Amino acid sequence: MLRATFAEVKIKHPFRIDGIVILPEHLHYILSLPPGDADYSTRWGLIKGGFSRNIETGERLSKSRQKRGERGLWQRRFWAHLIRDTFFFNLTV
Repeated sequence: MLRATFAEVKIKHPFRIDGIVILPEHLHYILSLPPGDADYSTRWGLIKGGFSRNIETGERLSKSRQKRGERGLWQRRFWAHLIRDTFFFNLTV
């Protein structure tokens, strides 16, 4: 389901997955966006929402999350790090 959600978001909001590690309770990934496009937040929000809507409910929810209609799968915030190292890009191109 996660793979399908990434593919679906990618259609309207193009990106390239340069690397991804999926662990039992979290994931890390490196995306490349088209030149001049820095809208990472929209993509990640669509991926989180699309995946969450397509899996069964039942996880434990705090009262705060229940009040906001949130799922218990994701952190509320994320940390995006921009990779600017020319050496890295020369290795991956």
